[in-house]
Amino acid sequence: MKNKTNVWDLISVIFFGIAAGFVVLGVFFYFTIHFIDSTFAVIFGSVFAGIGVFFGLFALGIYLVRKSAKDNMKRLMDSGSYIMADIVDIDINPTQSVQMGTMKMHPYFILCRYVDGNGKDYFFKSKSLYYNPSGLLKSNQLKVYVDLAKPNKYFVDTDSILPGDAVLHKWTFTT
Repeated sequence: MKNKTNVWDLISVIFFGIAAGFVVLGVFFYFTIHFIDSTFAVIFGSVFAGIGVFFGLFALGIYLVRKSAKDNMKRLMDSGSYIMADIVDIDINPTQSVQMGTMKMHPYFILCRYVDGNGKDYFFKSKSLYYNPSGLLKSNQLKVYVDLAKPNKYFVDTDSILPGDAVLHKWTFTT
């Protein structure tokens, strides 16, 4: 699994920066205006610091949710227990859209199915893929790292079924 930066990681860093700026401004305003008007300084400094704390808590929430998801995925992959699930469908996710320049697109996902020894069906959906993987598949099965005691905790390993030398996008910049 490649280490990729997610948009949410970037947003949390930006919000941490905004939070730090507001807290620093709140403290600065409190101590510089305090000598002129103490009531105004307390209110003004508290408002700025409060806004900073709000942004900081929001950024911390994003960070903790993302870290928890990454830790769960890493734990599942490190356990080494996976199943081979059959690819049932490759479809477009109509609820999500991505703007790339002037083009708007909907990402793809892979739906796969696993039948256990008792005949119970399990369906697993991959993460969003920003390309159509149909022509790149090496196999009609893929690894799904799953805790069968809690089948809602899973990770579909799409990297294992795609060829490693696949060029998905070739961008050229003109000046």
